Amino acid sequence: IAFVSKKCNVIHSLTLKNLESLNDKHIHFLMKHFHENKNMLSKIDFCGCPLLGDAVCKFVILACDSIISIKLACTSITDDGLNMICSSCYQLEHLNLYGCSDITIDGISTSIIHLIESNHLFRSLNLRGTKVQTFDESKQLKNAFQKYNVRVLLGPLKEDNAAFCFKRK
Repeated sequence: IAFVSKKCNVIHSLTLKNLESLNDKHIHFLMKHFHENKNMLSKIDFCGCPLLGDAVCKFVILACDSIISIKLACTSITDDGLNMICSSCYQLEHLNLYGCSDITIDGISTSIIHLIESNHLFRSLNLRGTKVQTFDESKQLKNAFQKYNVRVLLGPLKEDNAAFCFKRK
């Protein structure tokens, strides 16, 4: 992490995937560097890093004011982290929460509707493997997705990925 932060001054896309020991402190260090150097990160992928929680969302939004894609599949973020992202990332187009088992329909309803209504660029949301399996309970959410043409993936984890996500938790 220290090497990346010192040697890479202009980064637009950052992918740190499947790192079982990567935690919020590492990301805080990295994002602090990006913020200080006015880096223009637009895409972040931390999929498969199970020790990353809601704090990573706070660090990302403080360091990246022009983020368009956030991938947090198989991390430990909750509805609180989702709310931080949705209330601050006004240019966000894609959000991947695949396998984030602590995301609920209440969190989605509260946060995502705010994001969709304030950001008409938002286009895709992956909720496979979360506690959200259907939008039958939330007609308002279903209508918002249809109205703004947001593509949503729902359902269980694919078998080959289920073991990958949950062996890490």
